[in-house]
Amino acid sequence: MMTFNKPDVQIRQLSIEEIQEVYNGFNFEKKIKDPDWENFFPWGIEERIETETGVKILFAYPKDMLNHLVRGRSQSIYKKEPWTTLWLQNVIEKDSVFYDIGANCGQYSLYASQLGCDSIYAFEPHVRNFGFLVDNIVMNDCSNVIFPMNVPVSDEVSYKIWNQGMRGGEGVSSEITSKNKSVKTRLVQETLDNLVYKHGLQSPTILKIDVDGTNDTSIIDGGWKCIGASVKHIMIEVFKDNPRFEVAKELLTGMGFKINHEMTDSVYEYRQNSNRGGQTEIFFER
Repeated sequence: MMTFNKPDVQIRQLSIEEIQEVYNGFNFEKKIKDPDWENFFPWGIEERIETETGVKILFAYPKDMLNHLVRGRSQSIYKKEPWTTLWLQNVIEKDSVFYDIGANCGQYSLYASQLGCDSIYAFEPHVRNFGFLVDNIVMNDCSNVIFPMNVPVSDEVSYKIWNQGMRGGEGVSSEITSKNKSVKTRLVQETLDNLVYKHGLQSPTILKIDVDGTNDTSIIDGGWKCIGASVKHIMIEVFKDNPRFEVAKELLTGMGFKINHEMTDSVYEYRQNSNRGGQTEIFFER
């Protein structure tokens, strides 16, 4: 079994002057004259440097309590699911095309960019999360590397209602209603195959699928053509009681994929000792 040690990470809050430099081109001069301006500035920015790899990422987060989950998402990259960064370190190559499906605020897309991947599609349908995702891309100067996609991905092209909570950092689903106040947004969902073969996106070589509800396996159902043609590595977060997973596993096995049992079994055991035992990650490769 593998052990997942949380990496040593140096965290530093950026000063107001440094934030200004990050947002170069914004004219804050007038407001700076107000001695309380700092208290009204709506953003904080944390610099995180992973000691072992040297990966450096800036994360923006809103200071209001409504969106406190956003900051938690940036921290979770090193604490909550340490196997995801380890997996990315093992599979990312210079010419990789990484599809981050369920990108949230962009924490793993940013990490992949710092590992040298220069073609990343970050899919995030939640409106608030998408805004934070775009801010983080701009702050880390990754606009030519990470391409944000405000599009849900599933097994069919259709016009659907998606429940979105008010808080940034939450998930979005056609099946799950937010525990807090939510709004029903209307979005056109796409399939992987349609995105590649109709709309002309680069065909992925690496897939990370981390979405809410039972939609995780439907993404595979809608992408069997491009997955079979180009994908080498897949990480999918699934609910253990999802009846569709066995069907998806058979489909992937038929394409030549095998489960990386060392990673998969280790994550499963880790999950059982946490409060998220109902979910686990499955790692496929070929």
